[in-house]
Amino acid sequence: SASGVALAGGGGDVALVAGGLGLAVVDVSVPAEAKTVTKLDTGVLCYDTGGHVVLSGKRAFVTGARGVAIIDISDPRKPMVIGRGNPGVLSRWTELGMGSGRSALVGSTSYVLVGSHMLVAGNGLAIVDCTNPWAPRVVRSGLRTGVLTDKGGSIAVSEDGKTAYVVGSLGVRVVNVSNPKQPVLGAAFETGVLTRAGCGHAVLVDDAKLLVVGGLG
Repeated sequence: SASGVALAGGGGDVALVAGGLGLAVVDVSVPAEAKTVTKLDTGVLCYDTGGHVVLSGKRAFVTGARGVAIIDISDPRKPMVIGRGNPGVLSRWTELGMGSGRSALVGSTSYVLVGSHMLVAGNGLAIVDCTNPWAPRVVRSGLRTGVLTDKGGSIAVSEDGKTAYVVGSLGVRVVNVSNPKQPVLGAAFETGVLTRAGCGHAVLVDDAKLLVVGGLG
């Protein structure tokens, strides 16, 4: 089943669906008669965990257990992979949690863009420089937050793009990402709702409230 959907096209008449078998382009101009236009092998998706897709301008960022793919969707019906990167913190056992980031990509997953840098939460925190989408470059990998495990995690980023909240099985870590190449770890805290069985999910509301969902609530 699909674990990531984003609408593209001038009027949102094309759906990009990321799942364990690849990325599907679906014509939804007539919702009752939706049909698959094409399928794309991104090279990063895994059957066991699926993936997520988020749009930024004419680019789609797809994350899966094998890494991150950057896709040109100038013509959303003919997507083309232009770059791939492996942040080194994801695996086929890593859950790709839902989070929120409003600095560049809205409604991100276990990864979020801060300027031209992507933050990825897996068994550690990684940072990928996407300035050149044809050659994304990992500038930091495996940063130990103290809250992430092999179950992965999710990230919520403040509206000004300077503060990230990393949510994992062991709690929440505040990270200063005003300089994405040199993140600074801040306070960590427990929520009372997270368990080791899953990564938890987070959404930041109006920069004032962090909503965290876990196995206990």
